[in-house]
Amino acid sequence: MCPSEVDSLWNPPKRSFVVDSVSDQNASILRRIKTNGIEPGVRLYTKLKTEDGDQLLLIGNSRRARRIPLEVASAISVRAAQES
Repeated sequence: MCPSEVDSLWNPPKRSFVVDSVSDQNASILRRIKTNGIEPGVRLYTKLKTEDGDQLLLIGNSRRARRIPLEVASAISVRAAQES
């Protein structure tokens, strides 16, 4: 996958990716995204996808995984992270 291609959070191209954009269609979901520190340019690391479709993510430099519900994750677009 080319780094410029955008993928849904539900099918991340790698276990490490960067937020490309977030949808502002739903104010409540946008607040939940911002509360978790998710914004364009932030690196996310997938830890686990739960049985109900939620994602456990490490966000930025945090060492604490956060559970991101399906409806919230669906509003986040990501791209493959450039490994350094």
